[in-house]
Amino acid sequence: MKIAYRQFQPSAPVAPYVQYFWTLGDEGELPEGGYFIHKCLPLGTAEIVFHLTDQPKSFKQADKWVELPGAYLVGVWTEKATVKIPRGALSFGISIHPDALTRIFGTPIGELWNDCLDGQLVFGKGFGALATRIREAADDRERVRIAEAWLLSCLNRQAAQSDYVSEAARRLRHSGGTLSVDVLSSEVFIGRRQLERSFKEFIGVSPKMFSRLARFSRAYSLVDHNPNASWAAISFDCGYADQAHFIRDFKAFTGKAPRAFFTDEACLATLPRLAALQ
Repeated sequence: MKIAYRQFQPSAPVAPYVQYFWTLGDEGELPEGGYFIHKCLPLGTAEIVFHLTDQPKSFKQADKWVELPGAYLVGVWTEKATVKIPRGALSFGISIHPDALTRIFGTPIGELWNDCLDGQLVFGKGFGALATRIREAADDRERVRIAEAWLLSCLNRQAAQSDYVSEAARRLRHSGGTLSVDVLSSEVFIGRRQLERSFKEFIGVSPKMFSRLARFSRAYSLVDHNPNASWAAISFDCGYADQAHFIRDFKAFTGKAPRAFFTDEACLATLPRLAALQ
């Protein structure tokens, strides 16, 4: 069985805030009443998700299946998330840098660590009208256009000036998670403890964890696109202390060691190819 997955790159004005747009859903191979288990990897982004069909979707939380709202915000995850996708279900999403939510909406998401929340509770009543427009759009390109116009209109209402949390998160992404917290705090001219407190408030994780997510995202992308590369080479390229540290982090974020993960057809069938953090 397969799921249909597509990515759409953001336009230049939106690119500093959005990793990519995506659609995900049943490709028509599920039996009547069937469902697909999709595993989402923690790659350091937040997600704004819109269901385009009426079939209820749910995710696993504390060993229980919890039904998802029709449109919702997902915070930063530090472990793989398991989502149940029923026959005929289709979703549209925005993979957005978590610090951008503060830049665009003035919304810290620290409390959404490994969790999600109905979008209207975060973005207000107008979010419901946006969800309807996206759902009724003629195609995915129009959905991207509507989403980008919404993001830019919200950004225009904010003071869009860079702050030290956004700048620190940007530097961690661009370094692939290789900057130490001490170096990072000196580069953004803020004390280490204050930086750690602010990261947890606005992003939901510490700078050290955000670095691990950025490094893992880069490593996953390199392995995914270079299946013959050695684990030692991947470890070196991504700034891990050694191969053992790479394997430990990979297992922590996916539940499997890399060799087992990339030879497990069940894992590969549920994971779309994702780009590294930019």
